[in-house]
Amino acid sequence: MASLYHNAPIRIVIAFLLLTLAVSMYFHKKTITLREYAVGNKKFATAVLVATMLATKLGGALCLYM
Repeated sequence: MASLYHNAPIRIVIAFLLLTLAVSMYFHKKTITLREYAVGNKKFATAVLVATMLATKLGGALCLYM
């Protein structure tokens, strides 16, 4: 019984990786070019881009100055 709990983190990581692989296999057919993949085919609202930039800046600042 102890070995079942001992391997739980490894099982969680493997399950996450398999789920990520399954999602990427499903959606890979919808993306044709690298540009579409990299910039999301420019389908982002301004609010999403601003929130992403703020989160990146604040997250980096918190890591550096703590």
